[in-house]
Amino acid sequence: FHPAPGVDADAVAQVQATLRKRILRAFVGRGLLESCDAKDMLAYQHSGFSVDAGVCIEAHDRAALERLLRYCARPPFAMERLRKEGAALVYRCAKQRSEPT
Repeated sequence: FHPAPGVDADAVAQVQATLRKRILRAFVGRGLLESCDAKDMLAYQHSGFSVDAGVCIEAHDRAALERLLRYCARPPFAMERLRKEGAALVYRCAKQRSEPT
């Protein structure tokens, strides 16, 4: 890692735009997304892609780097909350609590 002095909002916005384009291109290339949908997503004002420039990890802090990578690799939702009902996929947002007895 190298220090990144002078990281400003314009630099972060440029990284976000590049990241968004590359990820969408990879999704299209792998057949996970139609190219017309990717093109539409590029026009979204809030695309769901963001870069947090406030996170700083020292070069020698391997544990912090691993925590960050594990966080980035998490799925966007819990698979155990997703179920199929007929032809529909249903996602349970809140954890179900048992009724008091």
